[in-house]
Amino acid sequence: MNIKKSSYGTTHILAPVGKIDSNTAPELQAAVSQVPDSAKEIIFDFSAVDYISSAGLRVLVMSQSMMEDNGGSVKITNVNKIVDDIFAITGFGELLTIER
Repeated sequence: MNIKKSSYGTTHILAPVGKIDSNTAPELQAAVSQVPDSAKEIIFDFSAVDYISSAGLRVLVMSQSMMEDNGGSVKITNVNKIVDDIFAITGFGELLTIER
């Protein structure tokens, strides 16, 4: 999986490309673990994500928990219909901040 990374001050943007599943979720987790403790926001840009499995959802929830513990937040942007449906069906749409 390719993950484009950028940062603006205390905001860090992670833009994964492709499917986030049990094979690629560890790569996303590794990218999240590289975000410094001083970060106040992680934005996941899902414009190039076409699927997310439970393994990927776990990474998002763990990221949110980590950021909340540090006084920060997580936002997911540019979600396509398929991924949005997965968030809705699993109930994760209620747990995560998704900017539509």
